[in-house]
Amino acid sequence: MSLLFNNIIARKLLEKFLVDGSNGAVVKLSELHINTMNKEASLALLLQGETEPLTVKIAGYSFGEGNVLFIREISASKPWVETILKSLLSASENRINLPDSPLSAVVSKLL
Repeated sequence: MSLLFNNIIARKLLEKFLVDGSNGAVVKLSELHINTMNKEASLALLLQGETEPLTVKIAGYSFGEGNVLFIREISASKPWVETILKSLLSASENRINLPDSPLSAVVSKLL
């Protein structure tokens, strides 16, 4: 089940991560799909200077204490991006520390 409310909040959080405030947006989030029942997500990103969107798929996410996001599996439409994402996740034991903010806390509760 994908909830529109969840997607709106998650979209705002992702956009905050992806925008470089000093130079303007370098990444635009064009699509976001979250399946809260199966704990899956997919997103399409328009990267500055690229003509085709980058798609990223997440399978098996969960939230831990202190705004920590755990990701079981991740893939990307560009092999080199997928390699980087998998390396970063592996190095951090499949966890991403979300910023300590009220929005992060709400997202972790809703998803």
